Formats: sequence, structure tokens, C-alpha cells
Amino acid sequence: MSSNVQTSGMGNGKQNFRIRPSNAPSDGVFAHQGQPVLTFELPNSNVLLDPSKLRLVGKYRIKSGSIDLAPLAAGAKIRLDQYLGINSCFENVAWSSKMSRSVIEKVNNYPKLINSIRPALSSTQNYQSNLQVDSIATQNIDFTDNAYGFVSFNSTGNAPIGVDFSTSIFTGLTMASGNRLPLMKLGGLMLSIDLAPNEAVFTTDSALLTPQYELYDLSLTGEYLVPSAEERGAIAGMESGEVEMNTFTSLFSILQSSQHNSVFNLGLRELVSVYFSFVPANYINNYLHNQYQCMRISSDVTSAGGATSEQVTKVNFLRNGSQMPFLFDLDVISKSNEAQLQRYYLMSLKKLSEISRTSIDANINDIRTAIGSTGFKQSSANQMDVLNKENYVLGVPYDMLGNYSGADFSNQPLTITVDSALSDSSPNAMYLYALAKTIVSYSPSGIAVRS
Repeated sequence: MSSNVQTSGMGNGKQNFRIRPSNAPSDGVFAHQGQPVLTFELPNSNVLLDPSKLRLVGKYRIKSGSIDLAPLAAGAKIRLDQYLGINSCFENVAWSSKMSRSVIEKVNNYPKLINSIRPALSSTQNYQSNLQVDSIATQNIDFTDNAYGFVSFNSTGNAPIGVDFSTSIFTGLTMASGNRLPLMKLGGLMLSIDLAPNEAVFTTDSALLTPQYELYDLSLTGEYLVPSAEERGAIAGMESGEVEMNTFTSLFSILQSSQHNSVFNLGLRELVSVYFSFVPANYINNYLHNQYQCMRISSDVTSAGGATSEQVTKVNFLRNGSQMPFLFDLDVISKSNEAQLQRYYLMSLKKLSEISRTSIDANINDIRTAIGSTGFKQSSANQMDVLNKENYVLGVPYDMLGNYSGADFSNQPLTITVDSALSDSSPNAMYLYALAKTIVSYSPSGIAVRS
């Protein structure tokens, strides 16, 4: 810890901290081709962690020698996803107990989760102000554009000075738990982050551009809440107990027909909500396409004119063969804007009355002319146009009454049926995330995690 200053106030004292990666290489540089895993260890100490204050900070740069300067001279650009910024670099994120190594939460395809929830909870203006500063997320700046000085190259192609970033951790434990976590009872915490392939991070408009990224000067910052002497004694005296938190579960499926069923054995006792989105399978790990954009179902994905968006005509959610939480099909009128589906998706994030800022607005982002409209061509050129950055996500809440009590899927499968106008065998990747309550039990015998 680099800071040891405590601030008195109501309740617990506050202690800021900064932790360096526990597996840092000698040069301190992390990259997918090199040191592809980040690990941070939060100590087994008698303090309370405020997970919502955790931030990953550091510097980002494009690796020297990984750029062909000829396409840049011809006007080609390198881009990060406008909603993700630096978070494009992080593929999987996991939380576990430092003492027992029991996994509490693991989010695979982490950028897809962020793009499934973040655009709906932030206005477009956020991406042009604080998010640009925090995590290099903006719709206006192309990397390698000297006019803005973010990433530039001289005639020898030397790597630039890194761009500073500071990003929150977007997991259920940090975003939706709302609890101060007793680190001593959890045996400390370990945060592990797998770095994404370079082909997944960048989108380029030239096949000759194959950039590679590097991260350095990395650290995890946050706040401990230090109990009083009496409180510390009371916490230390609790030999057994449990801590409740929310966690995401990552699921994956492939859709390649007009009638598709995805069956998932979740093993979750309290499922709060689910979200899912699509992207053409051949966009994955492809410099010429943005694999993290949440798009509609696409056909003719290998055609010269670009993939074609297809209409979702019906969605259904089942538990063990019975409709749940709705006792009816979610039918979509041909070429409609699917307003009802978007309403349920927003309800799965939070109560509609509590959503004060969102980039989902048909007045400023007309989905009839954005990527996802029926028949719209998803070429590599128009998917990079910021006006086509619609994030199309489907979802459903299971805490319909707003009391945050989820549905029991511990012994019953979740089935999602999707009917569409997909008329060929173009494979579409389906990324699904389930938010559920998780209980971490502690006792003298160790740590146990159950969902």
C-alpha cells in the first residue's frame, strides 16, 4: 500500500490503498503476447473492502514495431470500441478467495458483459466527457490520429508514450453487491484478469494493420473501511457466518437457424436477471470487425456486400419447459422497433423509474437506419461509423416485484427460444450473462461458495 492516511468521520475510518500486480514481470509490461494474466491480491486483514470503489489504473500503448506505417500514411485508422475503451483489453475477470482459492465469480468474455449493460445506463454525453478521461472510451477519436495526440508514430515507428487510464471493475461483486466485504473472513481476495488477443481489442480498416497493445504501470486502487477497536474485536470473534453478494455467470451458444433453442443448466438458486446479445461468429478475433459490438442476428456474413441484419420475431423464456417469468410469447411485429423487448431489457438492469441516463433513445439513434435494422448491410466500413453504434441487447428480469428475490434454477434448466428471419446457416455467437445471488460461507474449516 502506498497510502496509509485515515480520515475520521461518521462510522468507519477510510484508508486509501494502491496494490501492484503480484505477478508483474521484470519490465512491468503486460501483453497478450508476453505476460497475458494480471493478478492482484487483497490482504487477509481485519478491514472492510468497499468493492464499488475499486479501479484499475495504468498506461496503455501500441507496441513498437507492430504497426505498418504505409496504411497509416494512406489514412487508415486503428480504433477501440467506443463504449469499452481500455476494457477491450480484458477478456476474462475472476474473483476468488486468496486463502482457499475458491472461485467466487468468473466473467468470461468480459467486454461483452460491459457492452450488454453499460450503454443502457449512461448517456451519450458520458462517452464524450468523463468516460473518455477514465477509460479512453469515446466515439470521436481515432487512434493514430496525430491531431489528438493519443497515439502517434514518428518516421521510425517508435512506440508512443502511454495513455493514462482509470477504469472501474464491472462485475457483479463490485457493481451490484452493495456490501462492505470483511477481507479477514473471506481469507483475502484475489483478482485475476486474462488479457484479450490483439485481434479482439482493435478494429482496423486495413488488412495490413495488425497492432499489438501493451499495458504497464498497472495498479489496483480502492478504499478500506477500518473498524474501531471494538468492531475489530467483534469481527475477529465471528468464527462462522456468511456473506451475500451478486455475481455474473457467463454462458455461450451458437445460433444458425431460424428457430433456435438454448438450454442452460445454471444451478442457481436465486436468478435475478439474464441478458444476451449476438455477433457474427466470423467477427471474433478479426481485426476488420468489432467482435464486442452487440448486434442483431446476421445472415450472409461472408458476402462481399457485408452481413445482413435479420428480424427477431419471437423470444421465449422457459424454466423446465414452462414459460417464466412471462406466461406468454414475446412476439415482434415485422420491422417494428421491438420496444417491448427493450423495455424488459431495461427492467432487467434496474427499475425503469431509476434509469435517469441512457443512450437508448430512438429520437437520437433511429434504429431503422442503424446497424440491426432489417436488411441493413453490416460492412466493415459502416460498422465503424459512430452513427451506427446501436447496442442491441435482449434481457429479462426475474425480480419482477422489485424486491430482488430471484427465481430458483438450481435443479431446473433455463431455456431461451429465439425465432428469427435467419434463412441460412450463418453462425451467430450468442453471449448470455446471468446475474444471481451468491453466498460465501466462512468457518474455521475454510471458505465455501454456493449459488
